Amino acid sequence: MMRSLKLAWLATMLALTIALAYVVALTVPGNQSRGDKTVQQLDLISELLARDIQFTHNHLSGQFQQADDRINAAMLTDLAGRIAPSSPLQFQEFIYRVRGKAWVATTPLGAAERLPRKLEPVHWLCQPSCQLLLKASRNGDELVVVVDLDSWLQSYEQKLGYQLQLANSVLTSLPNSETSSVEQDIGVYFASQHQQDWFNASDRVLPDWPMLLTGRPLQGTEVAAHWYVLLGLLLLALLGLILLPYFQWQRQLRWQGLFQQLGHIISDIEAGKFSRLQKQLVPAMQQAPKLAQPFVRKLAMYGLQDEATRVTLARISNDKDWLSHHDGMTGLANRESFYQLLKETIRDADTSALLLIDIDDFKEINDASGHQLGNDMLMKLASILAEHVHLPFRAARIAGDEFAVWMPSASLEQGEQMAGKLLESSRQIMLAGDKMLHRLSLSIGVVVAPEHGDEPDVLMTRADIALNYSKSQGKGRFASLRDPDLEGYLLKQRFMYSRVHSAIRDQRLALAYQPIVQVSDGQLSHYEVLLRIEDEIGNYVSAYPLIQAAERQRDVGVLDKWVLNQVLTLLMQLRRNGQKHRLAVNISGMSMSDAQLTETLLQRIEFSGCGPDLVIEITESAALENINLTQKNIERLQALGCQVALDDFGVGYSSVNNLLSLPFDYVKVDGCFIRKLNTDDAVVPLLEFLVNISNLRGFQLVAEFVENEQVAKRLEQIGVQFAQGYFYGKPELGRLSIDLDDGGSAHAQRPQA
Repeated sequence: MMRSLKLAWLATMLALTIALAYVVALTVPGNQSRGDKTVQQLDLISELLARDIQFTHNHLSGQFQQADDRINAAMLTDLAGRIAPSSPLQFQEFIYRVRGKAWVATTPLGAAERLPRKLEPVHWLCQPSCQLLLKASRNGDELVVVVDLDSWLQSYEQKLGYQLQLANSVLTSLPNSETSSVEQDIGVYFASQHQQDWFNASDRVLPDWPMLLTGRPLQGTEVAAHWYVLLGLLLLALLGLILLPYFQWQRQLRWQGLFQQLGHIISDIEAGKFSRLQKQLVPAMQQAPKLAQPFVRKLAMYGLQDEATRVTLARISNDKDWLSHHDGMTGLANRESFYQLLKETIRDADTSALLLIDIDDFKEINDASGHQLGNDMLMKLASILAEHVHLPFRAARIAGDEFAVWMPSASLEQGEQMAGKLLESSRQIMLAGDKMLHRLSLSIGVVVAPEHGDEPDVLMTRADIALNYSKSQGKGRFASLRDPDLEGYLLKQRFMYSRVHSAIRDQRLALAYQPIVQVSDGQLSHYEVLLRIEDEIGNYVSAYPLIQAAERQRDVGVLDKWVLNQVLTLLMQLRRNGQKHRLAVNISGMSMSDAQLTETLLQRIEFSGCGPDLVIEITESAALENINLTQKNIERLQALGCQVALDDFGVGYSSVNNLLSLPFDYVKVDGCFIRKLNTDDAVVPLLEFLVNISNLRGFQLVAEFVENEQVAKRLEQIGVQFAQGYFYGKPELGRLSIDLDDGGSAHAQRPQA
């Protein structure tokens, strides 16, 4: 309301000031004479006419070149009908001439034959009345049109308020002995017109022809326009004077309402009725004048201990500082601010508890009932945390379906009690999905500092171990590191982690390659590189368990470096042999968030010079952890010639706008959508939407897990550009090679095991 009051006051003052200045301008003579202004306007109109003449001639020539070799009367009429609508100038006559003689015309041939045999492409002809002729030539044939200049001049007379005519510039001077008697009469006419307040443009319309624009202002046009403008300004000022008292009255009512609401809020705070505050603070913030909003915000921050209320308040006030430290969907603290809190407080107390929380079977729920249900489940968990976690404890959303609670000065027993409360509340949540019900089931790992670690990364790793142990025991429960059965689980995890370095040392790791092809023609685009490990009986199997163990120990970077080194070495060997291929490599989110490791990977790519042959794949969850860092890394990779792909799109639960605002070259649609392409009617509109977005944003779509021809054909119909899956080729061990055929074109061969 305060803004509306200011705007009304400013609009009123501005209108009055402009009106006063306008009156002064009307009463004080200008420095420039009316004649000079008229000449300037005529010069502008003359330039517009010259431009339209040139455009029309070019258009005429283009259409004539496309016409049939010999034109009869019917064809000439048809040609005229096609040329006229798209030309800025109208035509009076069309004449088709062969070797200078009229062949057919839209006017009687007798008149057409009176034209000179030789005409310029743009010809100003006076016999004695003047006409503008345009000529298009083709193999000795000519198409001549007579331009209707009067219609063009009349249209600008109406627009600009000038009476316009075209004259021969030689004839506008006084008669001389070199002109005919008829020409002298015309010259006298235009000379007399000039004496009657007619003015000439400064230069000819066409440089090569004495074609001059002459005109004069229509009487009374300028004065009337000025008075209309002045009247409009005065009406605007009057409207402002009427609105000012109304806005002032509305402002007073708004302040009165705010003070009444604040009185109720303070009473509820004093009475401890925090459950009612959220409903009252929302309208209070919306209705508060701008000057009062900081006061309402501080009142909430200092008077409330309820996290959900502070979330609502910060959203309404659009506090950018708050938003930079909190998750946009749930309103909880984000990963960065939570880690900063751990760093600052992990040593402040003798013991503090950390809970790491994960929603069980979240991906399966999302696959079965859609993303919206997944988002609803995230919000339900956030509301449970807001209900149970109060200051000085703090809740945060760490990743897609992973949450954490930090409890300063809390023991392990208190942490376990909190985990029990969260599990009990979650069991009451049931959401209806697609033909099934989904219960909110949680797995929780509980650890304490400094007993289980006095550094944030170490403590989070221990909590992740406890979390995974709770999942291994049946989900829907919590586990702490003092669980007697956890020792065996830890030994198994340490054994799996020890295999990471031993597999590299003993050369039991290998790379497999799966083709990615163009859906339209099946041509190979590039290969995705997948990690394999040799098992006890000599078979190469997926290294996914090994990668998981490395991630839990925060040491997955050693695998990323090994894979990238192998790929770069292979690409350099292929290049030395005169061969070329592109390979796609997955880099874990943990590595991309490690500044030192990322710098090492970038330096190796730059040193190899193989950037143009690389596609770096980043998972959706990793891209979202820190969008600013992700964008910076993408730009650095693209500067080295790499292409960047967003992997597993659709598994996460983020905003499509946030993700697709990043400059990816490829977006890989997760296989959970592709598998349901022929059974779920909701998948096709989603893919069509992504295709449209990809066309607008300039990236390519890659469909994963394409397993049969029916799915491949459906993807082609939808417009998906690339695909991979067993239908096109399974991941195979070996090396890559490229054979050149006799014509020099490249054909990729599948790697042989």
